[in-house]
Amino acid sequence: MELLIYTYSDKMSMPLYSTDDLSDLGKNDQAGTVCEAVPGKEVFPEFEDNSPWFYLFTYRSKADKVSKKLQERFQTFIHKTVVYNRHGKNIIKEEKPSVPGLIFVRGDCCDAIQKFLDTNFPGMYLVRDYYTKRTVSIPHRMMLPFMKISQLSADRIRFMPNSFGYYSSGHTLVTVTSGVLAGLEGYIVRIAREKRLVISVGNMTVAISGVSKETFENAEEYIKLRKLQQNDASSSNFIHLTSRQMEIDSCFFQPENRIDILAISRSLDKWITQAKFLVKDGKYSEAIDITMFILEEIGCRILHKGKSSNMDKVQDIIENICNEIILVLATMEESAKVPTEQKERIVMEKQSLVIRFPFLPISD
Repeated sequence: MELLIYTYSDKMSMPLYSTDDLSDLGKNDQAGTVCEAVPGKEVFPEFEDNSPWFYLFTYRSKADKVSKKLQERFQTFIHKTVVYNRHGKNIIKEEKPSVPGLIFVRGDCCDAIQKFLDTNFPGMYLVRDYYTKRTVSIPHRMMLPFMKISQLSADRIRFMPNSFGYYSSGHTLVTVTSGVLAGLEGYIVRIAREKRLVISVGNMTVAISGVSKETFENAEEYIKLRKLQQNDASSSNFIHLTSRQMEIDSCFFQPENRIDILAISRSLDKWITQAKFLVKDGKYSEAIDITMFILEEIGCRILHKGKSSNMDKVQDIIENICNEIILVLATMEESAKVPTEQKERIVMEKQSLVIRFPFLPISD
């Protein structure tokens, strides 16, 4: 258990957003075929720099042409699948993109890639984030394991039809600490009778099989250990908590250092992800319940004594958590689909939090 104390690195989680463009992603439209994934031939040797990856969707008939043109200036990657089709008495082997029209492209910045697309393929755009409206980027350190798996054993990769947030319920967010997948974060989920690591790759959900030999870091186990060390059986100041609020409350304890705050942040990720999923599903009241309670807990359990010198050292982590939540709330405030009473509730509850917890970084 002590390893859990020292294996946390000073980094935040992968982006967990989902885009509107991916509602049908991963659905099998090749009935009657047997598929075996293979690596895309566009994989190039590793770049020494840390240039990020982006991606776009195009018509499946244009994917090869677009990819070849992009390769004049950028690195591209297409994950492909071997499809075996029966034609009479013969079995024909064909290579097809795992997700038709999906192209990953790497460059120094999204503006340069988008300008290249505007010049050569007018009307074609890099995918944007649902919440921030910014171009989705994938850090190279996260894309690299995905490509390595494709090269070594691509059949381990499966694109999933549901958003990453769909898998947060009932599963613990873990970080892989060994093997080719080291550094990736996701949920261990049993799919087709096999345990798989479900991760988010640029807002797309991917399941990777064959993870039984990997080592995982578990934020919830770390929190349990720290509570045991502190002999902490305390809970929120609220007298009446719903079952969901009790689960969120269990993510908190009295933090004493930066690693403690990182563990709390990691444990809260699944709740923030669930809130985003609820927003997309139109369950606005539930999303507000989760996000507002997390902010309340941060104010009560972490910043209740004011902005101490100890908290100054972890203020960036706290701000990251709050910023994630504010993005969720802002999405609802700006959406025409959200009822006016729900928007008014957000405004009033935010004002209440600012008054009661002036050090909580949520004011405009």
